[in-house]
Amino acid sequence: MPFLNYVYNMALVQPQWQEYARRSNQTKGWTCFTQNNIFGYSDYAENYVIANAWYADHLWEHYLYTLDADFLRDRALPVMASCAEFWLERLVKADDGRWVAPQEWSPEHGPEAEAEDGTAHAQQIIYRLFSATADAIDILGAEASEQAGLRDEIVSKLRDLDPGLDTELYTGAWGETLNGVTSGTEILREWRQSDYTVGENGHRHHSHLMALYPFDWITPESSWFDAAVNSLAMRGDISTGWSLG
Repeated sequence: MPFLNYVYNMALVQPQWQEYARRSNQTKGWTCFTQNNIFGYSDYAENYVIANAWYADHLWEHYLYTLDADFLRDRALPVMASCAEFWLERLVKADDGRWVAPQEWSPEHGPEAEAEDGTAHAQQIIYRLFSATADAIDILGAEASEQAGLRDEIVSKLRDLDPGLDTELYTGAWGETLNGVTSGTEILREWRQSDYTVGENGHRHHSHLMALYPFDWITPESSWFDAAVNSLAMRGDISTGWSLG
């Protein structure tokens, strides 16, 4: 609860994170960056604006576990709705007609100077935010009637939103066979546009697997499950730090 209250306070009560949204060229909503102190101040990685939607998801998860409708109405939905407004305004249309997040990253993985529209990491988090926000409004019904217009806008965007679940075939860049994955095997695509899709062998970040965990779309029954498992297998168990868990 201290963390959830912190997110609510910084997003909607204090000015700092709304100011960060304006610094990120958006007129609506709030955002935060890679790291923040207890006062909501960040001094690092202002390119990582997708942190807002990941933060907001913790409030939605709290509702899913508690089914506390008062919390959903008074805390979670206001934070999620304001965050959704930020992304509704920020998304751009790609050449294939899908909505994507501009100039995003796959954190700490890939060319140091590279950013591009529609990375899998950002797209999966935004898709989760939009879906959850629309669901929250539906759950609250008449209590969220003032958010009906926002829900319609979200649902409209969702129809053409890139979910960040494209696949590709392993090229053999790390060896013809790696941890049981052979060249030509289907894996999840991490970068949407660039040829730098496989990345660094053994890197500890699996940023393009948000849909597998902590979200729950990629189940054993889903069409992306094998590609996700292959992506995990290729990175191997040599990673270090918190992500090895």
